[in-house]
Amino acid sequence: MRKAFTLALLTILITSGVRAQAPVVTGVGLSSVPLWPQNGDTSQPPKGQYVFYDPHSAEYVVYYAPEVAGGSSAQPTVLRFGTHSLVDPEVVFAVAPTGDGRFHYTYKVENGTHARQPIGRISILDYSDSSPQGAGAKWTAHVEPHKERDLGTPAVSASAIEWQSNSAAPSIAPGSAMQILTIDSTSLPGFVSMALRGDSKSNEYTPDAVASLPQEVRDQLARLLNTTSDARSSMVIGPRFPRDASPSAIAQNYSFGMQRLIRRGKLDANSPFVQKARALFNEQLQAGDQTLLNAGSLDFTKQAKPGMEAAIGDALETIFAQ
Repeated sequence: MRKAFTLALLTILITSGVRAQAPVVTGVGLSSVPLWPQNGDTSQPPKGQYVFYDPHSAEYVVYYAPEVAGGSSAQPTVLRFGTHSLVDPEVVFAVAPTGDGRFHYTYKVENGTHARQPIGRISILDYSDSSPQGAGAKWTAHVEPHKERDLGTPAVSASAIEWQSNSAAPSIAPGSAMQILTIDSTSLPGFVSMALRGDSKSNEYTPDAVASLPQEVRDQLARLLNTTSDARSSMVIGPRFPRDASPSAIAQNYSFGMQRLIRRGKLDANSPFVQKARALFNEQLQAGDQTLLNAGSLDFTKQAKPGMEAAIGDALETIFAQ
């Protein structure tokens, strides 16, 4: 079966012209599991591998054949579950103080024309506010505690904000946009990852659907079909820091976020704004306890180009205007 998986991959790449960057698991790389053989040969599956990916149907395939007496295999269990990562998101973000000690975050979400699925669920973490308020343009917003903690402030409770489309506001179809998702939070702005999940017409995975299978099979599938892995992510400005966050923590976050955006082609590494911002962040990280990142050191934000650069500059000015 291992040979069959290799041949299946070669066949797909040669006959369909699909690049090696098939949008599976993360949406930006090769599948992290073997491909399901298109020739139907399941006679010799790789040892210990129970989950495969079928790029034609955009489904994960669970294949489990328990051994019986005599070393033979019993009738296999074959289950299929749809992926939710075949979206092509573009997010425009902004933040502004509300005047009552909170910050108003807004997001315009677009789904590219090359997406294979509409966007139906969007989530983001707030690391420093236990009760942020989420809203959407007729989308349903849910806020609940989240176990993930910021390493710098592990005692602070995190919240998960999730928006889901409903009958009043359909999913974001390929080639369309939605106006607008919002968060009101006491957290200062920083870079966070927004997860965007597509609507699948295939069977939905639930732990109950595989409850009868061995633990190792369930664990292998659960690692793939969760809100982090089975989604596309977008680096955005969101509710990130407590009021007493150190300049070094802020510099590290913004340096990392801007580097990610440069790698994704969202920021120009040679732009004066980007170069001066990254130089200041590096100086702050080298200075340690000495504060270099403050309201007086943000003159470079005047050089920000409209769009992504201006949004980042506004977020920095919002932090240090407090």
